[in-house]
Amino acid sequence: MSQEFYRVFRDGPFLQSTLELTIPTAADAIWSIEELHTKSDALHLLQRLYGSGISRHGEQYLFGDYQYLYNEHGTSYTQHHPMMELAYELVRLYRFPTLPSRFTSFFGCRTLAEAQHFRRSYSQGRGAIHRVTCEQHFSADMTYLHMGAGLPSTMVVAERYWSGTASPTPFWEVLMQGPVHVLEQVD
Repeated sequence: MSQEFYRVFRDGPFLQSTLELTIPTAADAIWSIEELHTKSDALHLLQRLYGSGISRHGEQYLFGDYQYLYNEHGTSYTQHHPMMELAYELVRLYRFPTLPSRFTSFFGCRTLAEAQHFRRSYSQGRGAIHRVTCEQHFSADMTYLHMGAGLPSTMVVAERYWSGTASPTPFWEVLMQGPVHVLEQVD
């Protein structure tokens, strides 16, 4: 049975009627490490893990061209968001394999007020809010979406996120599984 949620489309009004997953292909920006693996190796891994497709969120983190920073010793560092997504995905695969991946999910809020709060707090006040429906979904407290103070801390907060545990100040996000039907723009 379908349930209604609210989704912020950061790029403005969404003009299609359905959000659907896309299958990773060789045309995607898949990066490889010379002499360690090929683009084809990475593509096969993605197709094995996400054979039904990935969401725009998944595309952003799996195919994003993240700029690396180098210190004076030549050691490279990357932005923390992709590493956080990877850490949470590995905890999900190991401890909660039946739950939907963030890479295959479309995100929403339970109420219009929560979607408006999300837009103000996480989308710089931009984006159109639409009412949507889907049949499969999972709710998690996005307050836990942080790299912890070290690896054990990160694993603890990732487990709490995937277990559906509420933090002292929860802000629930809905991980919707496709197809997600877009009904109307409401704000």
